[in-house]
Amino acid sequence: MPLKSNELNEIETAIDNSIPKSDLSNFGLDQAVLLSLRAFEWRAGVGRRADQFSSANQKACQDAIHFLIRWVFQYSDTNNNQTSTSNQEENDSLFDSLFMNAADYSLVWDLFSQWRGGWLIGHKENDEIILENTPMNIHDSDVADHLLFSPDSPDLAPHPIPGLAELIEEISCTPEASSQFMLNGVLYFRRFAYKLSRAVVRRHITLFEPSIKHLWRFDEKMKLDGYTLGEFRDFWRCLLTICLINRTLCDRSQLVNVIDYGLDNSVFLKARRVWCYDLSNLAGLAISKVQKIIADLTYQPHKANQKMLDVTLQPFIPISGDRLCLSPELITMSNAEDNLWALLNERKSSIISTLKDEKESIWMNELTDFCSMYNLLFLPLKIPEGCGDIDALIVDIPDQFIMAVQLKWHQG
Repeated sequence: MPLKSNELNEIETAIDNSIPKSDLSNFGLDQAVLLSLRAFEWRAGVGRRADQFSSANQKACQDAIHFLIRWVFQYSDTNNNQTSTSNQEENDSLFDSLFMNAADYSLVWDLFSQWRGGWLIGHKENDEIILENTPMNIHDSDVADHLLFSPDSPDLAPHPIPGLAELIEEISCTPEASSQFMLNGVLYFRRFAYKLSRAVVRRHITLFEPSIKHLWRFDEKMKLDGYTLGEFRDFWRCLLTICLINRTLCDRSQLVNVIDYGLDNSVFLKARRVWCYDLSNLAGLAISKVQKIIADLTYQPHKANQKMLDVTLQPFIPISGDRLCLSPELITMSNAEDNLWALLNERKSSIISTLKDEKESIWMNELTDFCSMYNLLFLPLKIPEGCGDIDALIVDIPDQFIMAVQLKWHQG
């Protein structure tokens, strides 16, 4: 028989009680953040290198790191910046397990949300809960599909990017002597070092641009909070390029006897001022602009009475000493412009409101082109104040049918 409300509440409590709080409490915040991002880089990298990174797997990775970082800020020892006495291999193994735990937790919550929303029917059989589909209309099916499988990826296709292998050869990658060790008589390394010039980064940006240009939908002159949308794009192109370069070098690091696909190089850790200086120099932006963008993209732990933001929206993770950690895999998965709108909508909604007219103008052009594909006319309207809120008409002349529409901006 169907479960009652109190039984659903008990299940919800049981789900939250499954969070491995005790494991996280043994680690300081700094180390826990780094280990979490390493686990994410490893899992995402393994799937990508095996060419098995399906939409479902990608979303599982994104959701897992979102919850794991949230848990780290909730349950790790924020007053302790000392590292655990366990060795790196043991710590990596533990956080890989925590990462997979977070992926399972996310999937359970997605299913539970569908259950609460009436898209699934649940009943008990002995000690098990059986979930079954309900008859769904197309909208409900789309929502469920989004919850379970839709990735946030900018779809950096084609893969591999033509010309990347040749261009990456310009970057000198050398193993770090301080990380060397012997194994079966062979000299190996844990880390490598390289330097990027502005000229090399600009050439890579030019190479990557065709793969990401479909992300840029709005007017680059739009003014945000101390920077324009065009300046944000310049910043993001540079950041994405740096991340793709680092990811490619990690993938190729075995060529210089670096183990684990350069896992020790996979997560960036820099002081905030260094991030600002480096990205200002490489992107050719004023440092004041970069400071504002990074401030907006710096992760803010969840607070009561505030919507929980996905870590993909704020990928710079702060730790002690005003330092910021960054996962390159997370950046390459991010649909930057859509995520920026979602972030501003939640944290700086007044900015979104001031751009209303500009947004609607863009929509009008997009919808005009879209409707024409189906031999429909899209006719924008200007209705006098107080006479209703109709923005346009969609006209099917052969069928003599007209539909009045109102445009709404939904984010988050």
